[in-house]
Amino acid sequence: MKKLIKIKDILARIPVSRTSLYGRIKAGKFPAPTHLGGFGSFWDADEIDAWIQAHLDARETNRDSNPGSAVSESGADFVGISVGTMENTSLAR
Repeated sequence: MKKLIKIKDILARIPVSRTSLYGRIKAGKFPAPTHLGGFGSFWDADEIDAWIQAHLDARETNRDSNPGSAVSESGADFVGISVGTMENTSLAR
């Protein structure tokens, strides 16, 4: 079963505002949520982890090829991303 997380869990890991996050979703730069009827919007935790890792990797690659730059050419413009653990917020009840 997939682990689903809410926006508060994402915002705890990625230092952006809710408005900025939804703007990135609309622009296709961040995974879109799944809407589960009256339960709200949820994201696949593995998909978010993969997105964060891809941006960390891109940032490291860019740093290696362009020392002193904090933003990668691939658009990894989130600086200081924390790759901590998420609490279990699955819908399995």
